[in-house]
Amino acid sequence: MNTHDRFSRTVSAARCAAAGLMIALLSTAATANPAQRAFDRGNESFGHGDYPAAIRHFSMALQLDPSMGDAWFLRSLVHNQMGNTAREIADLSECLRIAPNYAEAYCNRGAAYARLGRFSAALADLSFAVGLSPDLAVGWSTRGWVRSLRGEHEEAVADYTRALALDADDLDAHMGRAMSLSALGEYERAVADLDRVLEVYPDDPELLGMRGAAKVARGAITEGIADLAAAIEQNPHDAGANYEPSKKLDLPEEALEHGRGQVRAMVEDRPGLAKYLTPGDALWEWAVRRFAGEALGEPIDWDPTPPVHSEAEHVAPVRGRRGRIRVEPYDDAMPGAPAGEVFEALWSHIVYELHNIGYVPRFEALRRLAADGSLTKREFVEQIFRYEYEAVQQTRAFYVKVYLPWLADEGLTSDPILWFADRWLDVETAFANYTDPQEYPWSPYGRQYDWLRVDGLMGTGNHGEALALLGAMLAEAGYPQDVGRIHYRMGECHLALGQPVAALEAANAAVAADPDEAEAYTLRAEAYEELGEGQKAAADRAQASRLEPAEYEGPEPNSPLPR
Repeated sequence: MNTHDRFSRTVSAARCAAAGLMIALLSTAATANPAQRAFDRGNESFGHGDYPAAIRHFSMALQLDPSMGDAWFLRSLVHNQMGNTAREIADLSECLRIAPNYAEAYCNRGAAYARLGRFSAALADLSFAVGLSPDLAVGWSTRGWVRSLRGEHEEAVADYTRALALDADDLDAHMGRAMSLSALGEYERAVADLDRVLEVYPDDPELLGMRGAAKVARGAITEGIADLAAAIEQNPHDAGANYEPSKKLDLPEEALEHGRGQVRAMVEDRPGLAKYLTPGDALWEWAVRRFAGEALGEPIDWDPTPPVHSEAEHVAPVRGRRGRIRVEPYDDAMPGAPAGEVFEALWSHIVYELHNIGYVPRFEALRRLAADGSLTKREFVEQIFRYEYEAVQQTRAFYVKVYLPWLADEGLTSDPILWFADRWLDVETAFANYTDPQEYPWSPYGRQYDWLRVDGLMGTGNHGEALALLGAMLAEAGYPQDVGRIHYRMGECHLALGQPVAALEAANAAVAADPDEAEAYTLRAEAYEELGEGQKAAADRAQASRLEPAEYEGPEPNSPLPR
């Protein structure tokens, strides 16, 4: 969600009334008309913020007189306030059927379409709105917003500029134009727009953070640090507010030597770090201490393996193996990029994971609660998101307190977005923006929850419930890598339930999906033995012995928020 979504993106009832646009629509009935009386009550309830009552009264008015265009419009505004976007669009469409030249209704419907991601429909409505009413500043501003969502920043700047020519005090337009100007690299102009909005909201963390990021991007590092530090201090419940880069633990020399070895290995594996990460400097020494024990309370390792789920992730300690972090090799992924950009991409992700791995004890506690059913899937995913959001905030604080001062001394440039300088929403609002079941955080953590529940149910003998959950998992799109494992577990459940024929079918499916998986053959051998087919069972056991058993790495790795 774009930062300036918190500002109004609809034409309000008050704005329409002030422009003389509301009651002049279609309703000409006398005040004594029952429909008009219901409409008046709805208008009064809306003004008092009693939205359910407003819906009831406007609905009564429309039952009595479906041609009341102003009732359709006002009820759409109530739906907007209640977050019912689909109903808002339906009411606006009825309003436009009655009043096809009502620019404000087109403007609002365009904004509603945009909130649903229907950008082509949104642009069509908004273009029609400004065509009907070229002086409708909010129409130009909202079209600029939609164009910015589509990445059409030059066109967005033009629309925002048109809106500001009509209304120089339109804070939406100033803020939106600043974002598009930043995307175009026009940081000086972006700062000027943000200065204007900050005159009205001087302590707003989003605005301060945006301005700080723009200042850093244009090379004004000291000024940017000041704004970003102020944004962190003003941001409610920000985990970076009291951030200390070092925990100042009394680490033994053995642990420190381990840390030095891991940092050296990391630099060797990721050559893009070598030019700027040098022994003895602030960044190097910070990383040494994190690997030595400050990240997790025990030493951790660098893992050169590419991440599984994202650009960076960590794996918890398991069975005597230390916890570890791994990061995408940007050296290969960014061919031709300046050395400073490759370094920053690598380093920002390393810093994030060296904070995120510190939450392992809390992640493990959540996994135990998920396994025994004490948490719902939503609760599990949201709480992991909360911890990772705190790691985001700590990473951003590191950026302000450690990295940017180092950067200024090195004379390098920076991309603040790599350091989450655009993430200022409170955690509840931020989490609510992630709704796609195939995207972070639902993937991978929603599926991780399902596997934990399967383990928990099977561990307590609830094989029927586990089988039902596995069936639902198999039907869920987006996880082709899980098919073999799901069939394998289904086969285990069928065996436990005394259903060897069904177990054999599941084992066959597991072998077909993962023909190199030893456990699938072992399972099938057990099913064959239950069915009295010893020769086939022996053949499968021999095949299983020829295959390498998979090494258990512990829980699925944790991954950062997408940037």
